[in-house]
Amino acid sequence: MTGDCYVFLLLFVDDGLILRLGSDNQDAIADLIKELEEDLTLTKTFEVGKFLGAQLLPTPEGILMHLDTYMSSIVERFCPCCVKEIRAS
Repeated sequence: MTGDCYVFLLLFVDDGLILRLGSDNQDAIADLIKELEEDLTLTKTFEVGKFLGAQLLPTPEGILMHLDTYMSSIVERFCPCCVKEIRAS
């Protein structure tokens, strides 16, 4: 392995996300998944667009995480008149 490689395992109840930062060591994530599968049953998706309501967009600089859709649904739910004002402007 060349350079530093950091692997992050983000968990919330039964949802998880694994991120690798640093070197291009693809084995780091594979090794973690292999270890987790010794005790757990995993459902894997390698193209993630959403995690816990947040949108994840890959960019050349890394990952952009935003809550546009989630925040819009909150506004629509609790302040429907605000949605009309926002759309009108």
